[in-house]
Amino acid sequence: MQTKTIRTNRVKTTKRLFAPPKSDIEIELAKKAAIPPKTVADMKYCLHIWEEWATFRLTKHGVLVPPIHELQEVELASNLTNFIFEVRKKDGRDFPPNSIHHIVCGLQRYLRLEADKPNTELGHMEGRCV
Repeated sequence: MQTKTIRTNRVKTTKRLFAPPKSDIEIELAKKAAIPPKTVADMKYCLHIWEEWATFRLTKHGVLVPPIHELQEVELASNLTNFIFEVRKKDGRDFPPNSIHHIVCGLQRYLRLEADKPNTELGHMEGRCV
């Protein structure tokens, strides 16, 4: 690393070589580019399962589940609990616990990265561990 010492008004400063400042747009694009494509596809898969479940609840039971990114913490905790108990594989069998965990992690990743809810912690909400 190159450094150069400059004396100004009896204050010693060190000049370092830095890249030019980045705009907010450039930073957001760099953040998105840093997410591996498989992670993005996985997030979409998990969100798709949630959306299918929400559609099923509305069409078969008349229960409206708002989009996940619109839910406040208490609503999210309640709906996530219902989702975990109700979600099934396409053949109707239960998902194994590690698959449920994987889906919940994908939803959490979506909320943090895409829905601008960076502090979302789905495992422990309102004192409940889901």
